[in-house]
Amino acid sequence: MYAAIPGRNKFRPQQRTPIPNFTLAGDWTSQKFLGSMEGAVLGGKLAAEVVAARAVGAPTKGLKDVQQHVIDSAASHEAKEPRGVVGDSPIAFGGGMTITRAGESELKDQDPVQLEGATASVAAPELAAA
Repeated sequence: MYAAIPGRNKFRPQQRTPIPNFTLAGDWTSQKFLGSMEGAVLGGKLAAEVVAARAVGAPTKGLKDVQQHVIDSAASHEAKEPRGVVGDSPIAFGGGMTITRAGESELKDQDPVQLEGATASVAAPELAAA
């Protein structure tokens, strides 16, 4: 468990969101056992309470106010390219994709060890027939 600094919980999102039918759960949400298994369970319990209250039309605790400095910093945020990412395929961002002959070079760019010493027919028999 990491060392929680006093006052940090106000920056964590609560379980209720302004988006209909979207509720958050987990140890990173606003609850008293931050960053632990207990926190994950409590975050899930609090999320279930929000879902149950919404289902019967009961009021929930409402939304936390967004801290003003968060709003201010979002307005001046400048997007940056992700570090260590080569290309824009699903593989570049940790996803999966069907490797075709054209996509084989993408895999070689991302993770050359995967195809090291292997021919196309050994690495992917369907490529040899293509």
